[in-house]
Amino acid sequence: MIRRKKERNKRQNTVNAYDGHLRKHILPFAGSRPAASLRRCDSTAFVDRLLNTRTLRSRRSVVQVFKTWRILMHYMMDEDVPLPMNIVSRIELPEIDRDYEVALTPEQVAAAAVAMRQIEPRYEAAVWLAACAGLRRGEVLGLKWEHIDWTGSLLSLREQRQRGQVAPLKTRSRQRAKRGSGSLLVLMPRRVTEPAIMNGRDS
Repeated sequence: MIRRKKERNKRQNTVNAYDGHLRKHILPFAGSRPAASLRRCDSTAFVDRLLNTRTLRSRRSVVQVFKTWRILMHYMMDEDVPLPMNIVSRIELPEIDRDYEVALTPEQVAAAAVAMRQIEPRYEAAVWLAACAGLRRGEVLGLKWEHIDWTGSLLSLREQRQRGQVAPLKTRSRQRAKRGSGSLLVLMPRRVTEPAIMNGRDS
């Protein structure tokens, strides 16, 4: 399954997530079972096991791992493994709280920037980049000096950083130039000796 995902040019982050789910949860649960012996009740038992796994911090994580299980079952059916057609259908999953957005006022953004300045000056620029240019955390951490057009006041998004590693942007639509105001770029803590703007161990 992982090999097919790679051959289909799936995003590396997505493939890595599938691989981690397989190794940490799916193989310990059903790795010794003949694939053809799996039944719908095993899907339910798998969800119960995930709900009692301490390393899964949220119900959202449980759902994500189950999605990988479902993809695996579909893959095996595509490979003509004789599995029940309903092996992953109508499996009851935990309810997930809906995400909601909180819009900060300009005064709240400014207060957050001042607070970050007290902790680490480069973090102040991170706040302004997120608030004024709409950058995500990983995109801020992946921004390099060479990605800035100082004359045209443009930020070119090319990559992000996740868990300290360079990674592609989540969607191709993010790979575009974003206009930043001149006053925003003035706040950038210019360190020409370091390629990454938010250079540091947490990057």
